[in-house]
Amino acid sequence: MEDSIPPTGSSPAIRVDVRGGGLDDHVAIRAHAARRIQFALGRLWRGLQSVHVRVERQTARSHPHAVRCSIHVRANGGSPVDVEGADSSAIGAIDNAAERASAALRREMRRREDVQRLAKELMVSGPTELPGRAATPRRSGRYATLR
Repeated sequence: MEDSIPPTGSSPAIRVDVRGGGLDDHVAIRAHAARRIQFALGRLWRGLQSVHVRVERQTARSHPHAVRCSIHVRANGGSPVDVEGADSSAIGAIDNAAERASAALRREMRRREDVQRLAKELMVSGPTELPGRAATPRRSGRYATLR
């Protein structure tokens, strides 16, 4: 089951691939997964390339959560985010995984912003100086270096 969620407002269309195994009423589950992911990733939607969702029933009877949902999100210019959620129902597993995907993607984007900010600070201060540490001249051999 592959779907492309239509753009809302100024958001571009994102390819969402929803697959399910061993579940009844897969059309309703697919529609819920697409809506829930679009809602959970809301403001982050513009920076995404693709979203893959897999919902499957677990076969182990001793496991309390019978349905597992895994979400793979690929963001523009970032590393992919993989999360899983489990619940006794498919809807609950999708909701669980969507919330985890939202939190993980926000962390990933925050890390990316921190790296970009640090790189910008290093470019401004120059390659010989680290932030928070003054450069002091030091002699070693024939050449003077900054430490």
